[in-house]
This record gives sequence, structure tokens and C-alpha cells, in this order.
Amino acid sequence: MRTNRDLIKSLFTLPFDFKQWERMVVLPHIHPDGDTIGSSIALYHFLKTLGLETIIVNNDTIPVSLRFLTSEGFATSEAFEALGWEAGSYAVIVVDGSDLTRVNDRIEIYEKAAFSLCIDHHITNEKFADLTWIEPTASSTGELVYELIMANGVEVTSTMARALYVAISTDTGSFKYDNTSANTLRVVADLIDTDFDVQEVIVEVYQNKDVDQVRLLQIALNHLTLHQGGKIGISYIEMRDVVSAQIENYDTDGICEAIRDISGLEVAIFLREIKPQIFKVSSRSKHQFDVAELSMNFGGGGHKKAAGFTMEMPLEEALEAILNCLKSKVSE
Repeated sequence: MRTNRDLIKSLFTLPFDFKQWERMVVLPHIHPDGDTIGSSIALYHFLKTLGLETIIVNNDTIPVSLRFLTSEGFATSEAFEALGWEAGSYAVIVVDGSDLTRVNDRIEIYEKAAFSLCIDHHITNEKFADLTWIEPTASSTGELVYELIMANGVEVTSTMARALYVAISTDTGSFKYDNTSANTLRVVADLIDTDFDVQEVIVEVYQNKDVDQVRLLQIALNHLTLHQGGKIGISYIEMRDVVSAQIENYDTDGICEAIRDISGLEVAIFLREIKPQIFKVSSRSKHQFDVAELSMNFGGGGHKKAAGFTMEMPLEEALEAILNCLKSKVSE
């Protein structure tokens, strides 16, 4: 049987004492999701409990569904610089980031740290930090952060538990994905025992879409095309779609999953234009198709059934490149 100790041994067989640092910077990855935000918030409260001066530096807009979690500890790069922390006076923790491009908007903060730790569960992690803790069999980085807190003898408060529940729940597709292990469910049971409001989390995270999100889904479905006998589904949203529809909240979370859920589909691809001719690409799969391998072909990475990458080229070229790669791997 897999035990909690199995999960933490890869980190704690190495000498690392959080208390050797007086200051810590937590860096969630760009385009933050539930796992990186929830894990970062739990880490923030854990480090504060240890007596460390801690700050979470994030420059991106936090998705509407996660904003109920964020009450303290967050700052932009500019706000962090205003604190006047000198180079070498702090350590950094990169949360749920498989490579340095995931924190490239805060790279100076990372490079000026005296020490870097990365906590991640992506098998594609490039081990860029001074100390990297990767556990690809874990459901989420949130599951690892829970084990870290427990290993340090710190009580998991309801605030930490709520954030970690969001991290684990969102990265397991509400416990539907095959990365949900028996240990994952034991951790979740422990978190619920702290007595936070689970129903609040469910409503905020899963039942809280605004009209713009629904309209974005409608646009994506209008652009949806099926290939290889309905086994591949691909869609996109361009900036001009957003402008034309007068959408203010450009939050496309959940669209790729909605495409994946079509009966008979094996692979879902969704392209979201973030700047002119720059697309953030999400990929999801069912059964045995490995979208992490697909994503690595385009400089990205992730998990077998959920991965992503970025493409800088005209839309038609991007669609053609992805489909050509997929058609060689998915038969009709």
C-alpha cells in the first residue's frame, strides 16, 4: 500500500530546513489554475506558521472561480520590488511549474533568490531549481503540499485545507481522472475533517460561471471541427471573437474539457489567442492517448491526459501543425 511517507521521502532524504530562511517568495505558474493557486495559498500559511516572512508573487488575473480563496499574501512583481528585499536575502518556491517559462514574467525575482525549491507533479519537469521535488504519481501539487505540511509537524488549518481541497479537486477533474489514487482520497478526507465549508467550494469553483464564460463556450463550439472519424476535436477563440462579442472576462477554463466530453472523442484541442498570433493551447484525452507527448513536440508538457503548450504563428498554420501531428497518431 502506498503511504504518505512514500510521497515525501524524495524531498526529505535531502537536507532542507525551511527555518533556515527568514524570507520566502512563493511563485505560482503563469495563467494560474486551481492547483497552483490553492497550493501557493496553503504554502503561504504554512510558511507564516513557521515564522517566515512570506509573499506570493503573481502578475496574472486570478480566475473568477478561485478569487474567493485569495484574501492575503498576494503581490505583483512591482509591489514585491517596492518591499526592497535585497538579492540573496530570500528563497523561492516555484509551485506546480515544470520549467522556467512558467515563471518567466518574474524571472528576475527567481534569479535573485539565494535558493530555489520547485514542488511539482509533472513528469516533464526540467529540474531547473536548486532542489526539485517531483512526484509524478501524485494527483496534484496540492497533494504534495499537504504531505510537506504534515511532515513538518504543522497543523493543517481549515484555511489551508480549503485551498488544498481546491488544488486537488480541480487537478483531478473533481476526482474523475485516473490520477486520483486511494492516497488522494485519504488526503481529501483529512482535509474535510478540518471542517471548512465544502459546499462553498463546490459553488464557487464549479457553479459560478458568469455570462461571458458561457458566451466564450458558445464561440468555441461554433468553431469546433471534428477529424479522424470524430476522434479528434479542435476549436479556438481569437482576440477578434472576444472584441466582437464585447466580452470582458476572457476566462476559457473548462472549454477543452467540454470538447473532450463529446462521445467517441479521443483527443480535444483548444487554442486561446492571448496576444496577436500567440496561442495558448490546451489538450485533453481519454483512454490511452498521451497528450503530454504531443505537447512536448511543441515545446510544452504536462500529464498524459492533460497538457499544454504555446504557439506563435497564424491560426491556420497552428491548426494545420497540430492536426498533422495528431493524424499521424490517431487512426480513423
